[in-house]
Amino acid sequence: MVVVLALALVAVGMGSGLAAADTGAENETADLEVIAIDDATTITDWEIDDGRATVEIRTEISREVVLSDAVAGLTHEGASRVPEQRHDLERGTHTLTMDVETIDDRGAVSVATTGGAVRLSSGIETSDDPFDAFGGASGLLFGIVMTVGLAALGAVYVLRTEQTGVEKA
Repeated sequence: MVVVLALALVAVGMGSGLAAADTGAENETADLEVIAIDDATTITDWEIDDGRATVEIRTEISREVVLSDAVAGLTHEGASRVPEQRHDLERGTHTLTMDVETIDDRGAVSVATTGGAVRLSSGIETSDDPFDAFGGASGLLFGIVMTVGLAALGAVYVLRTEQTGVEKA
């Protein structure tokens, strides 16, 4: 019986290993294209990494730019205050940074002026697999096979230990 229990524990450990996902986040950087916020303001480069957003903005006129955390509060129920930073920028190129919340090491930031707004996101990943919570289809199948196998072992044990069938308690 101890051997069967030990094998079951090893099997459970192997099943969770099959279901483990790679959570390492890669450095997400936008393409080197220019993103227009409005007629006088563009984003020339941006990056969201390790809970920090860095945005390089070029403006043709003096302009107020507002950076806001686009993920703040998504994991909490109810109302959340969205962190934002306001910057009065002179004509030229400026690099702005802001700490942002992340979900699975991914985040998003909104950049707004009086003439428009843009959301920059490192791409929060979702799964189309309905069995993702069980480790995917293979994890679910492994769990079913393991459960049926353990139930069969339990039934064999009960039948072998009972000499004349089930006894009344």
